[in-house]
Amino acid sequence: MPKPVEIDSSHLPLILIETDEFGIPFSHEEVIAHMKVIDQGPLIVNHPADTNYAYDGRIRIEVRGGSSSYFPKQSFNIETQHEDGTNYNTSLLGMPEENDWKLIGPISDRSLIRHTLTYELGRQQGRWEPRSKFCELILNGEYLGLYVLIEKIKPDANRLDISRLSETDIYGDELSGGYIFWKMRNFPPIIYYPSENKIQNGISNCCSVMTGLIRKKATVIISILLLLSIILLSTNLPLTMINTARVLICIKTGTTRIP
Repeated sequence: MPKPVEIDSSHLPLILIETDEFGIPFSHEEVIAHMKVIDQGPLIVNHPADTNYAYDGRIRIEVRGGSSSYFPKQSFNIETQHEDGTNYNTSLLGMPEENDWKLIGPISDRSLIRHTLTYELGRQQGRWEPRSKFCELILNGEYLGLYVLIEKIKPDANRLDISRLSETDIYGDELSGGYIFWKMRNFPPIIYYPSENKIQNGISNCCSVMTGLIRKKATVIISILLLLSIILLSTNLPLTMINTARVLICIKTGTTRIP
């Protein structure tokens, strides 16, 4: 069994996370933990024993990824929180304030720079890309090596600054965005934002409104057709014309029997 690696100091920021005795479950289950960030600044050496913390507080953490969650070096989703469990927007490693973050362990990337380089190239082309910072992670006293702290992609003034959709946005220009789509190789794209629950609720609201409108219009149409049927009967017009009116009433009312 390989001997655990110990770290004495680093020119990179250090992130120390402590959970309870059960650790972080594998099954994407969020748990409460405590995180400390040691970042003395550029060109200054950081030590695990330092007590001048850039962040020292509660977080919610879970294992992230699909197949990568099986890697020996796992990645994590982190949410910074107040002690009462509410979201706490804060700046980490000099990045703008927010509460949702990703800690990526680049175990499958031999260069260790794939994420940061790709995002930087995107920014140089004038696009918004998640900001990221290299750091080193110590989890429950165990040194896990190099990680990348990355902003989670989400609608926010300090992240992806797009219009937010509500469940009542169901008409015309209200539906024009913003949206975030997620695409994985060999799989069709899916809507990442808004969430599926909001989409379903929006569709339900839209269907309720449409159903009400259809019922009102159907009532008017049925009344007109009934009136037409009475007129045809009273004028002794040919039977085919009368049956035609009855069939139209049947179609509009959704019944299966001709009146």
